Amino acid sequence: MRVTFVGVGEAFDETLANTSLLVESDAGSILLDCGFTAASAFRGVAERPLELDGVYLSHFHGDHWFGLPALLVRSMEEGRTRPLTVLGQPGVAQKVTALMEMAYGGALAKAKFDLRFTQCEPGRTVDLAGFRLNFAPGTHSVPCLAVRVESGDASLFYSGDGTPTDATRALAKGCSLARARDLFPGTGQGEPRDRGLVPGLCPRHRGRDPGPGPRRPAGAPGAAAGNPGPDSTIFRL
Repeated sequence: MRVTFVGVGEAFDETLANTSLLVESDAGSILLDCGFTAASAFRGVAERPLELDGVYLSHFHGDHWFGLPALLVRSMEEGRTRPLTVLGQPGVAQKVTALMEMAYGGALAKAKFDLRFTQCEPGRTVDLAGFRLNFAPGTHSVPCLAVRVESGDASLFYSGDGTPTDATRALAKGCSLARARDLFPGTGQGEPRDRGLVPGLCPRHRGRDPGPGPRRPAGAPGAAAGNPGPDSTIFRL
């Protein structure tokens, strides 16, 4: 599994793209969240953007899904024919369709590829493009689902936004890499009391006033705790 930090910025960051992760394997690829600025950033890092298999939306705040119209319409312009699946909470199909109509009315009807939707809920397992996805609710101002993505022996936990719950901590336990903030209580910096629970841990956002650069936790080669920087945006798990 290869994980690329497409963006690590806050909602309104003027220099860093909205937080988004591109997850790839030999079998396929999934984009985790696609906010206002993430769609363009995705194009800057993806080697085969038209082969993207799915987009997972953790919740319906604009900095996590308002980049979808740009991603979809550019794919149409470039002649995409491969089906694309958008995964999200109940109502995802209606919300995405309405957003597309507001942004580019009538565009979906002209698409030469199937746009599919998969509803995600806690306790449900979704298999897509060689990945297995499981979900747990976090605490946020709107419903937000953290996701665990597994491929072979590698696993990634992505919180989306908000604060952790017992369910999200259980979902993250033992995974190869986690992108979250304060996943385990005790330090306030995203550092678990027991590093063995999650070998690699990255906080929620880098922020507009970034702190110290990345550092590697002992015993976790290829994973980083701290703020992902330009030299640590790709992890091979």
